[in-house]
Amino acid sequence: VLKAVGFNTESAIAKVNGKVALEDDSIKDDDYIEVIPVVSGG
Repeated sequence: VLKAVGFNTESAIAKVNGKVALEDDSIKDDDYIEVIPVVSGG
């Protein structure tokens, strides 16, 4: 899901309809997609 729209898969997590999406998941026109940035550091 993230690669299709140009996001780095190590810097964000995608959720489709409230569930974490896997790399090979497909999406439909009526799906709700959330992109959550990954925060790391110390």
